[in-house]
Amino acid sequence: VLINPAEVEATVFVRRRIDARDVGVHAVTTGSPPDGYWLNGLSVDPPTVTLQGNPNIIAEMGSFVDTLPVDLSEAVGKTTVETPLSLPAEVQALDNSGNVIGNVVVTAQIAPLRGDLLVERPVELINDRGTLTLTVEPPEVTILLSGPLPILNEIEANPDLVRVVIDVLDLQA
Repeated sequence: VLINPAEVEATVFVRRRIDARDVGVHAVTTGSPPDGYWLNGLSVDPPTVTLQGNPNIIAEMGSFVDTLPVDLSEAVGKTTVETPLSLPAEVQALDNSGNVIGNVVVTAQIAPLRGDLLVERPVELINDRGTLTLTVEPPEVTILLSGPLPILNEIEANPDLVRVVIDVLDLQA
């Protein structure tokens, strides 16, 4: 095959499409994480989409498109939800490959709040054979616990979860 001429010069005019625009995706949430937890991170995949449709409507939409609300009121740990975009009927969203998408994936990271709890507990003796007269001094100790608030709240509600114990089985006079 012979191609003549071997080289050509071409001029291509590139213009922006007025019926399409790239925008960020904004995850909308409702509800608050349970007591003792906080929203540590929120991400959307894909983070951007191309809106295509009626140019007047796209111009009014701004630089972000919202998701439908994702409820966080019962969420703890890593929560992933597939949710639709909140789009007018005359507009569609495209991913970076040009495919029409209706849903995005919202990932919320709900972490426990951390705190401190000061508790007083009596010192308990276990495995006492009754052969020695035992005295505990001090009879009660104060402990500072640090950690996730949900666990600290559980300890506060149920004092038997934290005990101070001394095993006296091998204690000599």
